[in-house]
Amino acid sequence: MIIRNRNLLLFVIGFALLASGLNAATTNFKLKIPPKWQEMKQLWGLDYSLVGPKKEQHGRPVITVTKAAHSKFPMEFFTKGEYFSSYQKSKSKWLQDAKGALIRFGHDPAPKMKHIKKAYMTEVSYLVNSEGYLERSYYLPCSDHLYLVKYLLPLAVKGEFFQQMEQSVRGFKCGG
Repeated sequence: MIIRNRNLLLFVIGFALLASGLNAATTNFKLKIPPKWQEMKQLWGLDYSLVGPKKEQHGRPVITVTKAAHSKFPMEFFTKGEYFSSYQKSKSKWLQDAKGALIRFGHDPAPKMKHIKKAYMTEVSYLVNSEGYLERSYYLPCSDHLYLVKYLLPLAVKGEFFQQMEQSVRGFKCGG
């Protein structure tokens, strides 16, 4: 159990290094909270997180929202593949350090969003300590900033939570 929490902590720390935190009082977005999920502020140094219900020994699904460090971020950075190449290298290093195994890397324009015209997504599936995870990162441009909405989902509970998580993320709305 401690190792699983350690890996989740490493995931969150890595994500926090990508971006600066949100000021909870000035958060300028809306995100639907799935039923029985907890909204948490300042979880592991991240200003905004949604944490799903714990299911047996498989840990909890988590959605985090972070504002990018730069107010204007060129979306072309994602389409040229520069970010993906860098992300793939850093995730491969992280997996090696965690004695994990890659299942799949992917990057695409994000699936259709309700309130965002153009978004980008990266996805990685991996095994760590015999537990599989799906990690998706959505890059969502708003007029004030680029928001990084990321989720981590244990594959053992994917059937139960995947649709809830996708609906929440795809319903992301700029403005408070």
